[in-house]
Amino acid sequence: MKKANDYSGDSVSSAGDVNGDGLDDLIVGAVYADPNGNSSGKSYVVLVKPTTVPLI
Repeated sequence: MKKANDYSGDSVSSAGDVNGDGLDDLIVGAVYADPNGNSSGKSYVVLVKPTTVPLI
């Protein structure tokens, strides 16, 4: 879970099509997340879903 000052979103990149649905997904870094102590960092994979709303 995101916590204050973990810098979530400071690093965002394409992860390619992680789940095979034909859409590129994202990986989001949280450099100062602390799941294992000592600000070890954490990464989150965000699975993108198709939208019916046209993007302009």
